[in-house]
Amino acid sequence: MYLDDTDRTNYFKGHLDAVKQAILEDGVDVRSYFGWSFSDNFEWASGIKTRFGCVYVDFETMERTVKDSGRFLPQFFRENMSAK
Repeated sequence: MYLDDTDRTNYFKGHLDAVKQAILEDGVDVRSYFGWSFSDNFEWASGIKTRFGCVYVDFETMERTVKDSGRFLPQFFRENMSAK
C-alpha cells in the first residue's frame, strides 16, 4: 500500500532538481541532502495533527506505511546521483 502525497513529492523533486543543477552546471560540492521528515512525528506547535513525513505513522497502532515521497527519494538518488 502506498499513500499519495503528490505535493510533498513535487516539493522534494523541485529541491533535488535544483541541487542536481547546481552540481552539474556550477560544480557545487554537495555531500548530503536531508529531507524533513522521515516519518510523521510530534510537532511542538501542532502535536501529531500535522503530517509531513515520508512515512505515515498510525499513532494508535504505531504501524508505518511508506508514502509516495518515501519511494521517490531513494529512486531519485539511484537514477541521478552517483558516489565519486
